[in-house]
Amino acid sequence: MAKQGSVWRKVIYSAILIMSSCATIFGLYQIFYNNHRYSVFIFALGLIGIMSFMKKTIFKLLVVILGLIIILLSKPPIIHPF
Repeated sequence: MAKQGSVWRKVIYSAILIMSSCATIFGLYQIFYNNHRYSVFIFALGLIGIMSFMKKTIFKLLVVILGLIIILLSKPPIIHPF
């Protein structure tokens, strides 16, 4: 019975990682092509889901910095830095 629990845990973790990856890709598409209001929110949720599987803090920090750069480079800018 203990092995069944670990199998279900792996299935759930895999599903969360797949959904987070899809949300990140869909958010990127929305940011650069459609520029909808909630595109940054969808992109951020995907990044948070992916970051939850990372062990080291430096990788989490790099993902956050990459996400901010992508948001600031969107045309027209969603978040105006100045």
